[in-house]
Amino acid sequence: MNTVVTLNENSPLVRIVCSQCQQVILEHNGKTDTVPLMNISKPLPGVIKADAHTVPFNHFHVSTGHLDFSQSIAKGVLPQFDQFTIQKHLGSGGTGNVYLAENESKELVAIKLLRKPENPEMLEYFIREAQILFEMDHPNIVRLKGQGNFQGSPYIVMEYIKGKSLEYVLKKKRLPPLNATNIVYHVLKALKHAYQFQVIHRDIKPGNILLTSQGEVKVIDLGLCKIVDDTYNITNTGQVMGTMFYMPPEQFVDSKRVDHCSDIYATGATLYHALSGVPPYEEYSDDVQKLLEAKSKDIYIPLEERHQDIPPGLINITKKAMAHSPKDRYSHPQEMRESLSIVYKQLAEQLSS
Repeated sequence: MNTVVTLNENSPLVRIVCSQCQQVILEHNGKTDTVPLMNISKPLPGVIKADAHTVPFNHFHVSTGHLDFSQSIAKGVLPQFDQFTIQKHLGSGGTGNVYLAENESKELVAIKLLRKPENPEMLEYFIREAQILFEMDHPNIVRLKGQGNFQGSPYIVMEYIKGKSLEYVLKKKRLPPLNATNIVYHVLKALKHAYQFQVIHRDIKPGNILLTSQGEVKVIDLGLCKIVDDTYNITNTGQVMGTMFYMPPEQFVDSKRVDHCSDIYATGATLYHALSGVPPYEEYSDDVQKLLEAKSKDIYIPLEERHQDIPPGLINITKKAMAHSPKDRYSHPQEMRESLSIVYKQLAEQLSS
């Protein structure tokens, strides 16, 4: 059992010490090597609860490097760690590398390994993602299956989604309005569920939306998410997170002050991309300063000028979602979903007639 030492009786922050070797596993001292913890209503598998905060139970010593299986995979060698056999590299998220793996039951899973385990901020993002995934169980959000720590490299185990990202699909062609509407509708279902837990994603974009072979829509990469009213802000003021094309203008000014209206904007920008084949502000992609200036002044090529066949209803929905001022956007994912539902029915009727 690990020993829990409260740093301050007036503070919920704790230091977790290994009872066997007395080494500090996780701590927050307000200065260096800090890993603030967060409240959740139920514990992760394999964790202990301490002072209403949840921390990994397994020995969370961190290494000074990170595991990288790419060279072994390139040589045709399938690496093994814990009870998993790595099959191939799937991609990289905001906090780590993702691999396809097979467990002892021959089930395919997705393993995300923390890229920089020695970085306390990255470690917190990683722990936060595992906690949020376990807290939220929804068909449009990728599910957590477990977590662990191998040779100082923390990892989480997620359900393996067989399919392609929306980003991959959009590199080949833009989507028909009916398809684009359906995908964004399900993204909004995921966001509505997340907001019930006061969770903001902060990085909605085509690369974080998976389309399964069964036609399901899954939102992934919650590592950049923010807990509303979270006392432990881990993004410094002025530090820009997320992807620039889809980020609302206020997120550039102060990335830790975003709220649900920021996700609404990013969802609208994703819909813009799906309908037009290019992201908004794509015309400024070669000059970051011009892109920032255009964002601040709300200057981009209108959706109706990209293609003439985009339904006016979807143009209006996209404009409202991407309104420069948060107060002019949809007030809630459900409100945007209701608008999309009306247009979807109209489009379906037109196709069937």
